Amino acid sequence: EGVADPNYSAFGGGNQVNNSLPMLLSGQKRKHGHPLADGYDIASLIATETAAVRSGEVYTPEELFGKYLDLGIMYEGEVRNMRHAFASSALEGSGDADNNGSSVSILSYLDFLSILSKGLNTSISESAKLRDRRKYARFLLELEKYLTGFLKRTSPFLNVAIEVIAKAIASFEMEWGEKGCVDGWECRMAEATMVLDNSSPSDDKPSNSAAGIDLSKYATSSDLEKEVNGDELKSELACLGLKCGGTVSDRAARLFLTKDTPLDKLPAKVFAKKKGAGAKKAKTDASMAHVQNGTSKNVPES
Repeated sequence: EGVADPNYSAFGGGNQVNNSLPMLLSGQKRKHGHPLADGYDIASLIATETAAVRSGEVYTPEELFGKYLDLGIMYEGEVRNMRHAFASSALEGSGDADNNGSSVSILSYLDFLSILSKGLNTSISESAKLRDRRKYARFLLELEKYLTGFLKRTSPFLNVAIEVIAKAIASFEMEWGEKGCVDGWECRMAEATMVLDNSSPSDDKPSNSAAGIDLSKYATSSDLEKEVNGDELKSELACLGLKCGGTVSDRAARLFLTKDTPLDKLPAKVFAKKKGAGAKKAKTDASMAHVQNGTSKNVPES
């Protein structure tokens, strides 16, 4: 009696209660790192930060908070417009694709998902993909865009550009550079350099030494045409920055011009309009192959 409890006083007993309360609350604010927090509203902060997810602004109902992919709109908008690439006859092992322009049966949505799980690069024949070249390339770009966004939403700390896309491109270019193809595409060694020619910087005016065909062996362009196939001619023309389209005869004649004439003396009409435009077709095919090859590896399992 008559002696104050030291523990009671230490916690602000008696007249110190009102003076100590603000200090304790200030400590709680510092502890949780939020200037407006009172130490007990962490749940409300979490609710605020996740409001967009819970309201459906981040994921669609079909994605189920990032557990599944929602490819329904893409199927309706892109896949159903391709008569050849996603026709039942275009599947590898199902027989020859339709070539006479008759009506074909478009795959169902479930079959489309099945193809994605197996891999676009090997599930659909190359000829069918090339018949719907522009639509198929647009579909692949849209699919890549969706999957990239999906990864960013489900794995916000993942650097998609460096850890996923850059690695996939490096792997693709290495494989294509070695074989001139990837799984699901016909190998053409002549096209290997056409895909990789942008990996190393080149001068605006390429040198005649870029060509690998010894033109001194041929007296005329006709001799060159007989001895060298069209793909090799196209590759050499692309390396030199020349137009590489047309028939085999056109390519041989164009390349034969470089036998005795420096590139800077050639007429402007034989050069590609844009740097590397001569490899446009091969690069388009390679781009399609890269996107679908990476897609088959990055699509989450449903």
